[in-house]
Amino acid sequence: MAVAPHYTSQDCSVCGARVKKSLSTRTHKCDSCGTVMHRDHNAAILIFVNFLLFT
Repeated sequence: MAVAPHYTSQDCSVCGARVKKSLSTRTHKCDSCGTVMHRDHNAAILIFVNFLLFT
């Protein structure tokens, strides 16, 4: 099952807030909930959650 990766590196996997960042920024830092993690880890969580919700 394919999951669209749109905004997965910008949306917060904890609260859903969109956090704009450049491609060179490797750390996801959410001003809304305070979550801090590697950008790719955040994206992987969102892709997994989207897979569970939409399959």
